Amino acid sequence: MIISSMALAAAAAAAQPAQAAQPAQTAPRAAAPHSDEAQFASCAALVKREPERAVTAANDWRLRGGGILARQCLGLAYVALERWAPAAVVFEQAAREAETERRPQHADLWVQAGNSWLAANEGAKARAAFDAALATT
Repeated sequence: MIISSMALAAAAAAAQPAQAAQPAQTAPRAAAPHSDEAQFASCAALVKREPERAVTAANDWRLRGGGILARQCLGLAYVALERWAPAAVVFEQAAREAETERRPQHADLWVQAGNSWLAANEGAKARAAFDAALATT
Protein backbone atom coordinates (compact mmCIF):
# COMPACT_ATOMS: atom_id res chain seq x y z
CA MET A 1 0.00 0.00 0.00
CA ILE A 2 1.49 3.33 -1.04
CA ILE A 3 0.19 5.29 1.93
CA SER A 4 1.73 2.84 4.39
CA SER A 5 5.12 3.07 2.69
CA MET A 6 4.92 6.84 2.67
CA ALA A 7 3.71 6.99 6.26
CA LEU A 8 6.46 4.63 7.44
CA ALA A 9 9.11 6.63 5.58
CA ALA A 10 7.80 9.92 6.99
CA ALA A 11 7.58 8.49 10.49
CA ALA A 12 11.09 7.06 10.28
CA ALA A 13 12.48 10.37 9.05
CA ALA A 14 10.83 12.24 11.92
CA ALA A 15 11.81 9.56 14.41
CA GLN A 16 15.32 10.75 14.98
CA PRO A 17 15.59 11.49 18.68
CA ALA A 18 16.21 15.15 19.38
CA GLN A 19 19.77 15.94 20.36
CA ALA A 20 20.41 18.49 23.06
CA ALA A 21 22.79 21.27 22.11
CA GLN A 22 26.27 20.37 23.31
CA PRO A 23 29.57 22.17 23.07
CA ALA A 24 31.81 21.14 20.20
CA GLN A 25 33.98 18.14 20.96
CA THR A 26 37.12 16.97 19.23
CA ALA A 27 35.94 13.37 18.91
CA PRO A 28 32.36 12.08 18.59
CA ARG A 29 30.97 10.45 21.66
CA ALA A 30 29.44 7.02 21.35
CA ALA A 31 26.09 6.51 23.04
CA ALA A 32 26.27 4.66 26.32
CA PRO A 33 25.20 1.02 25.85
CA HIS A 34 21.96 1.49 27.78
CA SER A 35 21.24 5.13 26.93
CA ASP A 36 17.81 6.09 25.67
CA GLU A 37 19.27 7.00 22.29
CA ALA A 38 20.97 3.61 21.93
CA GLN A 39 17.80 1.84 23.03
CA PHE A 40 15.79 3.88 20.52
CA ALA A 41 18.21 3.03 17.71
CA SER A 42 17.95 -0.65 18.56
CA CYS A 43 14.17 -0.51 18.75
CA ALA A 44 13.85 1.42 15.46
CA ALA A 45 16.07 -1.15 13.74
CA LEU A 46 13.81 -3.90 15.09
CA VAL A 47 10.77 -2.06 13.69
CA LYS A 48 12.23 -2.45 10.20
CA ARG A 49 13.00 -6.18 10.63
CA GLU A 50 10.27 -7.49 12.94
CA PRO A 51 7.61 -4.92 13.83
CA GLU A 52 5.59 -7.34 16.00
CA ARG A 53 8.65 -7.97 18.17
CA ALA A 54 9.30 -4.22 18.22
CA VAL A 55 5.84 -3.67 19.73
CA THR A 56 6.73 -6.06 22.56
CA ALA A 57 10.20 -4.57 23.03
CA ALA A 58 8.91 -0.98 23.04
CA ASN A 59 6.15 -1.84 25.53
CA ASP A 60 8.64 -3.58 27.81
CA TRP A 61 10.97 -0.59 27.58
CA ARG A 62 8.07 1.80 28.27
CA LEU A 63 7.08 -0.17 31.36
CA ARG A 64 10.69 0.07 32.59
CA GLY A 65 10.49 3.86 32.35
CA GLY A 66 11.47 4.36 28.71
CA GLY A 67 9.37 7.49 28.37
CA ILE A 68 9.06 9.50 25.19
CA LEU A 69 11.46 7.52 23.02
CA ALA A 70 9.89 4.21 24.03
CA ARG A 71 6.46 5.55 23.05
CA GLN A 72 7.83 6.91 19.80
CA CYS A 73 9.31 3.53 18.91
CA LEU A 74 6.03 1.85 19.81
CA GLY A 75 4.24 4.26 17.47
CA LEU A 76 6.68 3.44 14.68
CA ALA A 77 6.08 -0.27 15.20
CA TYR A 78 2.32 0.27 14.98
CA VAL A 79 2.83 2.30 11.77
CA ALA A 80 4.88 -0.54 10.28
CA LEU A 81 1.98 -2.86 11.07
CA GLU A 82 -0.52 -0.35 9.64
CA ARG A 83 -2.23 -0.09 13.03
CA TRP A 84 -2.88 3.60 12.51
CA ALA A 85 -5.15 4.45 15.45
CA PRO A 86 -2.94 2.85 18.12
CA ALA A 87 0.07 4.58 16.52
CA ALA A 88 -1.69 7.94 16.69
CA VAL A 89 -2.65 7.46 20.33
CA VAL A 90 0.93 6.55 21.31
CA PHE A 91 2.38 9.49 19.38
CA GLU A 92 -0.11 11.82 21.11
CA GLN A 93 0.91 10.43 24.51
CA ALA A 94 4.57 10.98 23.65
CA ALA A 95 3.84 14.52 22.43
CA ARG A 96 2.02 15.41 25.66
CA GLU A 97 4.87 13.99 27.73
CA ALA A 98 7.41 15.92 25.63
CA GLU A 99 5.42 19.13 26.14
CA THR A 100 5.31 18.57 29.89
CA GLU A 101 9.07 18.02 29.94
CA ARG A 102 9.63 20.94 27.54
CA ARG A 103 11.43 18.63 25.10
CA PRO A 104 12.03 19.99 21.59
CA GLN A 105 10.55 17.03 19.68
CA HIS A 106 6.95 17.59 20.81
CA ALA A 107 5.92 19.24 17.51
CA ASP A 108 7.36 16.33 15.52
CA LEU A 109 5.42 13.88 17.67
CA TRP A 110 2.19 15.80 17.07
CA VAL A 111 2.88 15.62 13.32
CA GLN A 112 3.45 11.86 13.58
CA ALA A 113 0.13 11.58 15.42
CA GLY A 114 -1.60 13.65 12.74
CA ASN A 115 -0.18 11.54 9.93
CA SER A 116 -1.30 8.38 11.71
CA TRP A 117 -4.81 9.79 12.19
CA LEU A 118 -4.91 10.67 8.47
CA ALA A 119 -3.96 7.11 7.57
CA ALA A 120 -6.75 5.92 9.90
CA ASN A 121 -9.25 8.13 8.01
CA GLU A 122 -9.81 10.24 11.13
CA GLY A 123 -9.64 13.73 9.62
CA ALA A 124 -10.88 15.66 12.66
CA LYS A 125 -8.37 13.97 14.96
CA ALA A 126 -5.62 14.54 12.41
CA ARG A 127 -6.45 18.24 12.24
CA ALA A 128 -6.40 18.52 16.03
CA ALA A 129 -2.96 16.90 16.13
CA PHE A 130 -1.64 19.15 13.36
CA ASP A 131 -3.11 22.19 15.14
CA ALA A 132 -1.29 21.10 18.31
CA ALA A 133 1.95 20.86 16.32
CA LEU A 134 1.48 24.33 14.88
CA ALA A 135 0.60 25.77 18.27
CA THR A 136 3.98 24.69 19.59
CA THR A 137 6.05 26.61 17.06
